[in-house]
Amino acid sequence: ALVIQWRQGEYNAQKAGVYEVYGTVSLPGDAVNPNDIEALIYIKVGKRYIQSIQQPDTVRVPYQTMFDEVPLPLQLVVTFNDGTSADLPVEWFAGSYDGRQGQYIINGTLILNEDLENPVNLAPSIVVEVQERIPDIESIEAVDDVEVSFGSSLTDILAKLPTKVKVHYDTGFEEELSVDWESETFIVNEAGRYNFTGTV
Repeated sequence: ALVIQWRQGEYNAQKAGVYEVYGTVSLPGDAVNPNDIEALIYIKVGKRYIQSIQQPDTVRVPYQTMFDEVPLPLQLVVTFNDGTSADLPVEWFAGSYDGRQGQYIINGTLILNEDLENPVNLAPSIVVEVQERIPDIESIEAVDDVEVSFGSSLTDILAKLPTKVKVHYDTGFEEELSVDWESETFIVNEAGRYNFTGTV
C-alpha cells in the first residue's frame, strides 16, 4: 500500500458540494513518478438538513385583529442534523383565520438557503388565540331629575343621586354599573338647574 499525503485545498466541511482532493504519493524504494501523478479523490459534502423546529408560544390578539396585524414571529430556531441551530425566516399563511373569537392553528413554511435541506418537509405552526369581543356601550338609561332644597351642599346632592345606572351594549346585553357624578357648574347657595355628568 502506498502512503498518500492529502491536501485540503478548497475542501470545506461546512459547505455542501463536491470537492476534488489531491494527494502526494510517497513511493517505496527506488520507484519514480516522472509525470508527478497525484492521487485524486472526490468528496461530497451533503447539505445540512432540518431535524426539528422550535414550537413558538401562543399569540393572543384582540377581537377582529387583521391577519397582517397579528404579531407572528419572523424567524424560528431550527436544529440541524449536525447538532447546530440557527434562526430561519418563516412565511405564515392565514388559512381559516378571520379575526373572530377562538383558537386558530396558523401554518407556515421555512425559507431555506441553497445550503440547507428539509427532506421530510418539516413545517412550523403556531396557535393564535383571538380574545373575546369587548362589547360597546350603545346607551345608558336616563336618570330622573333630582330636586334639592336651597343651600344643599355638593355632598348632600351626590347622596341623592343614584349610585348605579343601567347600561345597554350593542350585543343586546344589559347590566347596572356604578357611576361617579360631578358637575363643573354647581354653585352652593345659588338657585338654578345644574347638570351633573356621570362616569361609569
